[in-house]
Amino acid sequence: YATIFSSEDKLKLVKTDKFKYSQVINLAMLVNFVLSEDMDGIVLNPESESVLITRSTLLKYSLGFERFANDMRLSNSIYYMFTL
Repeated sequence: YATIFSSEDKLKLVKTDKFKYSQVINLAMLVNFVLSEDMDGIVLNPESESVLITRSTLLKYSLGFERFANDMRLSNSIYYMFTL
């Protein structure tokens, strides 16, 4: 599973003694990555709401993600991380 957080506040709820880093993502690229790497899905906001988006749901809506969530301005965002 890939994990994503809808806000910095949601990420701060994760209890760990490790450093935390965040990235801004192109959601369509993430969905494509999850599907192409044969992952099981996406967990949105673990340790709070924990919404599970299964692989079958991602497959069902993959064209919608490509059409409506593909922000090309974020294409290079995978190369940058931010400390919290």
